[in-house]
Amino acid sequence: MRLQTLWALLAKRECLGLSSAAMAREARLAWAGAALGVYVGSYKELTEAQASQLIEKIQQHLPPELLRRSPNRKSRHRRSRKPGAIAIDRARSAPTGAQMELITTRLGELGRTREWLDAWLASGRTAPCRAIRTQRDADRVLNALANMLRRSKASAISSQPTAQPEEVLV
Repeated sequence: MRLQTLWALLAKRECLGLSSAAMAREARLAWAGAALGVYVGSYKELTEAQASQLIEKIQQHLPPELLRRSPNRKSRHRRSRKPGAIAIDRARSAPTGAQMELITTRLGELGRTREWLDAWLASGRTAPCRAIRTQRDADRVLNALANMLRRSKASAISSQPTAQPEEVLV
């Protein structure tokens, strides 16, 4: 797989302009055969030593910055943070005071109490979690309460009687 990836980088860099996959495959196999001095019908036929030899030849034509393997996802994420920034794992960190205040506000807007919230969470039927232990749990509860609020407002609007047009007397 690495050999095909490096060939693609070389072909792009050298602007070979191979228009179709079949042309690209033929050009790749012809190059490999010429580099090794043997006929190559498929990369699968190559021995490990032959593949290594081709990889080294391609690497001689490519700049070093293209040859660096991309880091794994975790280290890439680690590097993307600002220096000195503290990583917060929302799945493990306790909910913030602001989140709890917002939950209380949403409950008031819905006309519900904290006792109702605790009972709803404990029921587990439609609740997003059993208890608010982490920031992620608080986010899930906030989303659920926001959806309830949105639905209650939508049903209140649709249940209002529509005004009847006045009869026009002639």
